[in-house]
Amino acid sequence: MKGFGLFVKTLAANTARLNSLDAHTGRLTLVLGNESADLDSMVSSLALAYALSPTISAPPIPIINTNRSDMTLRPESTLLLRTTLQANDSGIDALTFIDDFDVTRVVSYGHKHGLDVWLVDHNAPASRQTELEPFV
Repeated sequence: MKGFGLFVKTLAANTARLNSLDAHTGRLTLVLGNESADLDSMVSSLALAYALSPTISAPPIPIINTNRSDMTLRPESTLLLRTTLQANDSGIDALTFIDDFDVTRVVSYGHKHGLDVWLVDHNAPASRQTELEPFV
C-alpha cells in the first residue's frame, strides 16, 4: 500500500476532478461520511478512501459531508485535520466538501461511466442525497 503522505497529495485534485467530469471517463469512487460531519465521520472517510486506494485504478474521493463554511463550527475537527494534513504537506483546502461539487451532475456521470459510493458512519445517504442510493 502506498504511503499516507502520497495519498494526501492526491486529495487536492479531487474537487477539480468532480467539477470537470466532461474531461474524464471511467468509474468514480466516493467515500461519504454522515451528514453530521463529526470528527469520526471525517476521519473514517479519509481512512477508508486511503485503504481502498491500492485496489482502485482512480483514487477514491473522500467527501466531507458538510458545507466547507461549516468547518468553523468544528474547531476540534479543524485542528486534527489541519495538523495531520500539514504534517503531510497539505491542508484542509485540499479536502472535498459536499458543497464543492454538484451531486446531481456526479450521479448523471455515474449512470454513464460508473459510480461507487461507500458510506462510513451511517447506512444510507442523507435525505438530501437519496439520488446516490443506487450507487451504494
